[in-house]
Amino acid sequence: LAMETAKFLRKSGFDVINFANYSGIEKETLIINYSRNASDAKKLKDVLNLERLEIYSKFDKLKIADIVLILGTDFDEKTIK
Repeated sequence: LAMETAKFLRKSGFDVINFANYSGIEKETLIINYSRNASDAKKLKDVLNLERLEIYSKFDKLKIADIVLILGTDFDEKTIK
């Protein structure tokens, strides 16, 4: 699922640095924004049709990626097909 989602996001114009299986299981999908500007995180939320999802923001200038996406068991795979 991580690989398929990464492919979908790249086709949608996102610069996906890395993808992998998450070490745990999350019930809810998470978007964590590490940049000062949440506009790209909001675009990601829209592209994946996650209108009810809350974006968590915590600025960290040491992070390589501006956004981290963790897919939960609630994620609908039909969104990326």
